[in-house]
Amino acid sequence: MKRFQALTLSSESDEVPLSPFFARCRWVAFLDLESGGVRRVQNRLRSAEFLVERILAEMPGRLICGFIDARSARRLRDSGIDLRLGPCSVPARRLVHEAWRLPAPKGLVAAEIIPFAR
Repeated sequence: MKRFQALTLSSESDEVPLSPFFARCRWVAFLDLESGGVRRVQNRLRSAEFLVERILAEMPGRLICGFIDARSARRLRDSGIDLRLGPCSVPARRLVHEAWRLPAPKGLVAAEIIPFAR
């Protein structure tokens, strides 16, 4: 697994839950698992295409999001990024170290129905 993971967020803080909407998320955070550093990129166009391009430019090993459309999911997966769906009810940063437990998207699935063990 590459040392970077990405999270789609509804605000600039990575202590907020995941954004429930991929294309409309306000920020994507890139976490360096070794140093603990975080770099945030604003999704200023609020579009799936813009967000996919920004994520591909960084090439994280994994993306954790609340929801992702099938076209974006295919592009990211085909580029070698591991995709995981997480709940939009817990702080996003908590999901990083247990991401392997989160399901991969199978078509269009809403993350709110996926339970997360606390």
